[in-house]
Amino acid sequence: MGLYGNTRKRKKWTLPEVNLGERYHSGFYHRVFEGYTEVRKLQPDGKQRIERIYTGKYYHQKLCTAQRILLRILYLVLVLCTVAAFWNGIFSNAASNSLKSLAVVDCVVILAFVKLAMATVNYLTAPVQMKAYEYRSSSESLRSCTLVIVVALFVLLLGKLIYLCYQGSVSLEEVYSMFCIVMGIFSSGSITMLERKVPYQVTENELAHKIDGVEISIKD
Repeated sequence: MGLYGNTRKRKKWTLPEVNLGERYHSGFYHRVFEGYTEVRKLQPDGKQRIERIYTGKYYHQKLCTAQRILLRILYLVLVLCTVAAFWNGIFSNAASNSLKSLAVVDCVVILAFVKLAMATVNYLTAPVQMKAYEYRSSSESLRSCTLVIVVALFVLLLGKLIYLCYQGSVSLEEVYSMFCIVMGIFSSGSITMLERKVPYQVTENELAHKIDGVEISIKD
């Protein structure tokens, strides 16, 4: 199951011949080390050690330094606005009374916010020239989790409208709650659309196809 003899019943470290097109580690391992090539290194004591060398493609934004800084500041502001809008729109007295039936959707949004926090940190700290995992855990992750938040908040808004129609009366607090949800949709949706329009340039690694080893890929 594992690379280079990393099997459940192994008795010692072995190095069998491997098929380069086969997956040898968990999906998480392949995502984290996507684009790396594992090379066998012989130690002075005769044991084998695996060295990982990045041979995959690099990703970088086709933006100047000022644009990259401003974009990150904008995303941070929009993320904070999304969190604040969700908090005020969902946990206000009116919202807590009218959206109990949508508690499952609330949980989905909260889980999406956890992923959003991770994606935002990865995005803000990503280097100019990103490796495959750095790109996917920042740009791609940011786009996907903000889209999930938009859909979930839209469901909450729809549920709120249905509840108000059934109730037959609307208070100012309920109007404020709906306004906050709409602002959350706008803020999160803005991140999704903006990041989709950010130009990324992909460059080949000068070490590509020059290292003799097993290349790690997320492809099945």
